[in-house]
Amino acid sequence: MSRNWTFARGRASLLATSMFATTALIGLGGAVVLAPGAALAAVCAPAPDANQVGGLALTSNPVETCLPTTDIAGLGYTAGNVSGAGLTVIYKAPGPGGPTGNITTHGVGINATAGQDISFLVDTTTTAGPNITNTSGAYFGAGISILTLGGNITISTGNTTAAGTNTGGPFPSATPQAGAIVSGVLDGIEAQTSGAGSVTINAAGNVTGQTGDGIRVIAQNGNVSIIASGNGTSQIQSNSPGLSAGIDVHTTLNIQHLESLVDVIWKITGVRVRE
Repeated sequence: MSRNWTFARGRASLLATSMFATTALIGLGGAVVLAPGAALAAVCAPAPDANQVGGLALTSNPVETCLPTTDIAGLGYTAGNVSGAGLTVIYKAPGPGGPTGNITTHGVGINATAGQDISFLVDTTTTAGPNITNTSGAYFGAGISILTLGGNITISTGNTTAAGTNTGGPFPSATPQAGAIVSGVLDGIEAQTSGAGSVTINAAGNVTGQTGDGIRVIAQNGNVSIIASGNGTSQIQSNSPGLSAGIDVHTTLNIQHLESLVDVIWKITGVRVRE
């Protein structure tokens, strides 16, 4: 059964609640009823195609490759494969013969039915990355929003390094193109996982949160790695002065390993940590 979450700046963490809605567009005022309309051209394969109107399409495929030949409003998936394969969504724009392939209104939202690994990868080996924009408030208002319960998250908005290297995206190229430009009405990129799930984000182009953070990560015990790989030009920023940060990471740690708290821990426990 799906559950609609009302969008709010103080939204609940994934660590304490379930996934975002699977059937409705989540906007500033809650669930938005979508009137029937003309069928949208498919952009991802194999079937099912991504939801393009702010909701989520359930897929059991381990890989979905999206090659849009024109602008689309949004891209949403739920990973339904519970065998551990997870879901990788590869996005390359424009597709063959297409003039554009931007995501204009709802941004990208991907979640998991359990603890699957989730990856969203923009391939810029031969064409520049798209503009990925969220103005509607869907997917918590983030340009790219990925949630999983304990799985690993990888987000790469492009490749900016030569073949044979290990940074700057999973599609190395001798002549990589510019990375995607990401903007959200709240955060630019949001990633939430729990348990030992790790988060890796490669920002190959500018990432902007209009009223929230540029990049917002909620993790628990896993590693968090954020790379700005846009040949020295990537900017991770918030357009909300004094209220939000360029990068905001929430995670847990053992406070006894903080040097500034060594004496406090010693007084409480009688054990002096020397690591």
